[in-house]
Amino acid sequence: MNIREARIEDYENIAKLHLQLHELHVANRPDLFKHTANYPLDFAYFKSCLDNDIFNVFIVEDERSGIIAYTILKVEETPAIPVFVVRRILYINDICVDIQFQGKGVGKRLFKQAIDYARESGAESLELGVSSFNESAIEFYKAMGMKTKSLRMELDIEK
Repeated sequence: MNIREARIEDYENIAKLHLQLHELHVANRPDLFKHTANYPLDFAYFKSCLDNDIFNVFIVEDERSGIIAYTILKVEETPAIPVFVVRRILYINDICVDIQFQGKGVGKRLFKQAIDYARESGAESLELGVSSFNESAIEFYKAMGMKTKSLRMELDIEK
């Protein structure tokens, strides 16, 4: 297995993986996500991630299977608001491992790549959002040393 930065020609293979992630969200949150005839990972967005210095996209390649995982990372500066400490954060926008390769150490390698990139970027923390239904992802992140620092809650309003 090899980890490298993504290239524009990787789009279709990354988009196929993103579709797996999207379908998981469709199945569990149909109130927010819907099936799509095309790849839900927008090409223009993907290209902008490759072209913009605040983003980096890494992929994991397997010799026989090709691209089996990816992550989209974004370096963010917190706003300079007087009541907050200004911080540099590496935010994981997406992280996805092909279903066939989950539980085989691929996610750990990719997550460690994100940690290394966070250090190189001068980030003080690595952060992400995860849906509460995705218990296996939550357990993975905990196993990687992440801790819950805040929760986002919602209330459905009946009409």
